[in-house]
Amino acid sequence: MPMVLLTPFLTGEGTGMVGALWVIAKALLFVGGAVVAARWIVPRLLHYVVGTRRRDVFLLAIILLCLGTAWASARAGLSLALGAFIAGLLISESEYSHQALGEILPLREVFNSLFFVSIGMLFDVRTVAASPWLVVGAIVVVLVIKSVITTGVALALGQSLRIAVLVGLALAQIGEFSFVLSKVGASSSTASTTNSFSPSRSAASRSSRCFLRSDRVLPRDSRASHRPGSPLVTQRRSRCAKVSRSRIT
Repeated sequence: MPMVLLTPFLTGEGTGMVGALWVIAKALLFVGGAVVAARWIVPRLLHYVVGTRRRDVFLLAIILLCLGTAWASARAGLSLALGAFIAGLLISESEYSHQALGEILPLREVFNSLFFVSIGMLFDVRTVAASPWLVVGAIVVVLVIKSVITTGVALALGQSLRIAVLVGLALAQIGEFSFVLSKVGASSSTASTTNSFSPSRSAASRSSRCFLRSDRVLPRDSRASHRPGSPLVTQRRSRCAKVSRSRIT
């Protein structure tokens, strides 16, 4: 989140130190307001909504809270990503967090699918044809550096070599938050040129593709416990659904 706030100042478009301090002050005020809302406003609002005993009203209230917080963050001159992050914290700190998870879980899976489809659509074949070695080199550098660093951290934490290597391979891809940073950087002219931004975006999309394949390096019992039909996932969903029914009905 600090990178999202400070990226425009890396291009010299900001107003210097005063502008950076003003952005940080707005972020702190926004986070402080979110803390106050999470402590006194949101719990009472959700308690009133749950009192209606209507699941559709509760779902709409959760969606409105998330979108409203993101919109307020954007209007305050911050980012939508920061607002969405704060909205998640507001809901997770309430006593109805498990109920919200039970209601939002189907929507989350749908949006996750749309997200990964949109990542695949970022891949530009013309960019790869124009700069093949640059794209391939960027992918290899990212995968190697991240896997080495993650493996080293796991070893430093006392994990075995096998677990450390598996963790390094599973987390070697570029995170999805890099696309948020790339969008902010493109709008701030940090990465606006085609020669610099398009190859990096193609490399990031191909690297994120590895995330969909990273479960293949995990043990079979670990992969099975995270599949949609596995007992662990089924038990978690049933528990969330049970909590949701007990709260509303």
